Amino acid sequence: MHRLLASMAFLVAVAARTADAQPSASEGAGNVPAASTSAPVARPSAPRATRGHHTASRAHFLGLHYDQGTTSAFGVSYVHAWESSYYAGLGGADWKGLGIDGRLITHGFQRIDGGLTYAVGRISAVGDGGAFGMELAAGVGYGASTAPFPSAAPGVFLALYYFELGYSYQFPLPGFARPDWLSSHQFSLRIHIPLKRYAKREWDDPSPP
Repeated sequence: MHRLLASMAFLVAVAARTADAQPSASEGAGNVPAASTSAPVARPSAPRATRGHHTASRAHFLGLHYDQGTTSAFGVSYVHAWESSYYAGLGGADWKGLGIDGRLITHGFQRIDGGLTYAVGRISAVGDGGAFGMELAAGVGYGASTAPFPSAAPGVFLALYYFELGYSYQFPLPGFARPDWLSSHQFSLRIHIPLKRYAKREWDDPSPP
């Protein structure tokens, strides 16, 4: 009987030690991270970026001119222009044109001393680096006491796109005398008024892949 009780006590002790050595279900679950059951979140694709925005158009311009040197000149012009612009954070705009220009010359505002008819080419640009305008005119001059003669007048300007202040130099072509009413060095003002704009286009540059 004594041996039977001792054997039972030994079996109970072994069972207790075995139970203490095994981790509980809750402890095992705590050591292993739970698997995520949520589905991946779908993100909308970003819109395609652009490098720049362009515009282009054509226009009819009316020009008003004033030149002051040893004499004064008042003029009007018609210019057919091509306009364009580009913006991508920084940018600029410009127009180029060809036209015809007529000017009346007066000395002291007492009478009309002469006249000029020019074919003219112009460019005007405004951008982040500054603004400028250029003009090249060539044609014929004439006066009451002057035979018609070929004349030309290049100019450079500080431009505010349609409004320009600058300098021009006017001269008869070689072989022809300069009449006293034809100024050489001149302070020049140009104002260009868009009368009609047409054939306008706009487009974006796609970003590189």
